[in-house]
Amino acid sequence: MLDCLTVKLILQPILENAIYHGMEGMDGDGEIDVRGKIIQENSLPVILLSVEDNGFGMPVEKAESFLDNEVEPSSFFPTGKREDQASV
Repeated sequence: MLDCLTVKLILQPILENAIYHGMEGMDGDGEIDVRGKIIQENSLPVILLSVEDNGFGMPVEKAESFLDNEVEPSSFFPTGKREDQASV
């Protein structure tokens, strides 16, 4: 895997989310599992990175709304404006 290239800090926001949301409400027993492997896709090597935590998760309806693009920007950023992301 050392010969592959990826965007610098690609895992940072995913790990931050796992720490902030996944560990919320945990009593010190939180775990975050970070894995990486190379798979072949259309005869090309692809880096597959995964981050998994043992947090409480979210309701199925909310997860489905993310997949269906039904989530309003205001649920991500306090003012509903993407440019305010840095102040979150």
